[in-house]
Amino acid sequence: RETDPVAEAVLEQRILTDGDRVTIRIGARLGPVVNRLLGIVDERVQGTLLSKWTHGPFALEAFASAQQSVPTDGPDATELITGQVGMSYAVTDAVAFDAGVRALWQRANQPVVSISTPGATDIVEANLTQGVVFVGVTLRAPTVRL
Repeated sequence: RETDPVAEAVLEQRILTDGDRVTIRIGARLGPVVNRLLGIVDERVQGTLLSKWTHGPFALEAFASAQQSVPTDGPDATELITGQVGMSYAVTDAVAFDAGVRALWQRANQPVVSISTPGATDIVEANLTQGVVFVGVTLRAPTVRL
């Protein structure tokens, strides 16, 4: 069996002014990620940056994240960059409307059946780019205190 180390650090700063709230969060993480489709555990290093501005019921948020497998040349090694910009409007404490854009870029090593050697597999690099425009409704459950 193999064990994967886990370490995480997050720095967050909140700034309150007249009616405005600004949050800035920077994070770094080393830990395993489980591929639920293949059942593969991949050790990754990850960095994140989040900024959020809230004014009354309105909020604007920007998020970016980058991940890299450790080791970088493993058979399942992956590089992943994601980013999102969104806005929301809180109608009540329980209901908010959301909209934004999200982008993703991924490069991953993938095993394929070898053409040159029957019964063997080769590792090839595959790239994926995706963009999403989203509109949604967020429902927040009320806080329950016992």
